[in-house]
Amino acid sequence: MEKIAKDVGDVQSRLLDHRPVIQGEIRYFVREFEEKRGFRETRLLDNLNKMVVETNEQAIPKCAEAMHSHLCDALTRLEAANHMIQRIQQRELEAQQVTMK
Repeated sequence: MEKIAKDVGDVQSRLLDHRPVIQGEIRYFVREFEEKRGFRETRLLDNLNKMVVETNEQAIPKCAEAMHSHLCDALTRLEAANHMIQRIQQRELEAQQVTMK
């Protein structure tokens, strides 16, 4: 009777306990995934590294230079506009003082 109970337990365990099979499948999937993805990830990271190096060496200096020149131009224009506004305000003040007298 004990042998039958043990056999039934073994059959039940094999039918209902899928952990060993699932663990084997998971190990296989992870191994395949890491191998295939590893090559893709390496190529992707190499490409990203090249892009970052190019950006640091070429694009950033060009952008900084363009920004500097445009900001200097904008500052010059703002100073001119400020000077013009100050002259207009001075004229308005003078006109108000003349009309008040």
